[in-house]
Formats: sequence, structure tokens, C-alpha cells
Amino acid sequence: MNTHPHTDTIKNDWEQFKNLTYRDRLAFFDQKYTLLPFEYPSFDPHLSFFFDPVQSDRLLNLYQAEAHRKNLYVRELSSAGRTYRFDVRPLSSKQWIFNHYLITKFIAQADAPQPSVPIETIQPLLNKLRHQITSSERNNPLIKFMTVFYAGYTDYQQYGLLTPKGTRKLIELYLYSQGLLLARYFESPLPASQQIAPPADDQRRLEQQLIAASQLGIIQYLQTHIGQSPLPPAKLARLLCLILGEKASASEAVQAILTHLHTPRGPRQLRQQQTVIKRQIRDIIGSDCT
Repeated sequence: MNTHPHTDTIKNDWEQFKNLTYRDRLAFFDQKYTLLPFEYPSFDPHLSFFFDPVQSDRLLNLYQAEAHRKNLYVRELSSAGRTYRFDVRPLSSKQWIFNHYLITKFIAQADAPQPSVPIETIQPLLNKLRHQITSSERNNPLIKFMTVFYAGYTDYQQYGLLTPKGTRKLIELYLYSQGLLLARYFESPLPASQQIAPPADDQRRLEQQLIAASQLGIIQYLQTHIGQSPLPPAKLARLLCLILGEKASASEAVQAILTHLHTPRGPRQLRQQQTVIKRQIRDIIGSDCT
């Protein structure tokens, strides 16, 4: 148990903490005590944390350090004969929010400009990674690390920015986020003059899907109920791709269509159908998205 000299500070912190939502408690705890007590390697498109023995040992050391640390997400402070418990361990219903917060934090830490690495240099490394995952002993911790990383990479390619569900270790969330970052690294946007528009048939189908989504109230629901309101256009487009079953690469086309799509409020007779759809949306993208 920790002691703290500033009695009023502890009490004031507790009064603030206990009235926060779970997401805000995470942010509060992170600011005061940090949710990441270890230093993780910076984003590296060369994947040296898998192929450089020194860097691989660093991952293994982080894994072991986490395994030996207890109560990473609990702080108990005593003051004036009373113990104040700041606890942000995720219950099962809050695990997605916890994972999302930390994935976002890992990505934000890597958002500084990175040295330019040719895609031609990275692709052979990915091929080597895939080969090791499929041909090596799965009980090897490093192969498990590779598998989590590759899951982040492929999930981003298929669905856009995504948060894994279920209980995850910090090292898993870190590696998953690095896979997301590498997939995003591959997405260096082309100049507008070099971008290829979708075929006419695909364009019409996409427009019809978005019109239907608007009439059913899906777009309005996303804009007003998911995270910050209104959602940034790019994020709205990615979520719509996920819901409509489109590839993440279609998000730019979706965003372009949305700029000229009129989104009137759905008719009254569609309300019941909207309720069902909104429930399905929450199931797809998580009950507490940002």
C-alpha cells in the first residue's frame, strides 16, 4: 500500500475519479500513475524486433516483466486513516474500452514522422514473417508475438483500424498496434492525379448502399452516438466500410460520396428497423467506440 503526503490531493483525486466513466478513469489513471510502466520499442518498419536477436530479447524481457508485475492497474493510497483505491482493471464488459485506449495510445506514440522505408524493402520481411508463423513451433513465444503482430496487420488491411476483443496482455496490445501501423505505413496516399476511381458499377453500388444507410438512420447514428460528435469524415468512412462489408481501401470512395450525399432523417415507419440495425452496429464495432 502506498502512502501520500498530500491528504487533500488524494481525497480530491478520489472524489473526481469515482464519478468518471470507465474510459475517463483510464485517462485519469494514465495521467497520474501511467498505464504503461514499461518502455516499448518505437515503430520499426524493418521489423527488427523479430529479426534482430537483441531486439527480440527485449520483447521477451518485456513479456516477463509484465508477467511478474502484480496490480498494474490498481493504486491504493492511504490518508488520514482511510485507504483510497484507484482501480481500472477491466471487467469483461469493459475490456474492449481498455484495449481500445491502449491501442490508441501506442499508435499516438508512433504518429511522429518516420524515416521513409521503401515498400520493396518491407515486403520480403513480411514474407519471411508469414513463413516463420506457418512453419515454426507455435509454443515459441517469439512466434506468438509474430502471430499477434500479423493479426494487427491483416485486420487493418481487411477492416481498417480495429481493436481486438478479449483479455490481452500489454505486450499483445503493443504488437497488435505495430501490425496496424505497418499496414497503415503501406497506405501512403497517392497524389489525386494518380488515384484510381472505382469502376462505374462499383461506384453505383456503393452509392446505393450509402443512400440506404442514410435512409435507415445508420449514418446519423454513427455521427451522433460514436465517440466525438461529429465524427471526422475519414473515421466515419472507415466505420461505414466495416458495417457495409467493404474493404478498407474503399474508404476514400465512401468519403467522396458522403460529401454530396443528402442524409435526411429516416421516415417514422423505419424506426423499429433502425433500432435493430443500431444494435447490430454496436455489436460490430464495440459498445463504446471512439
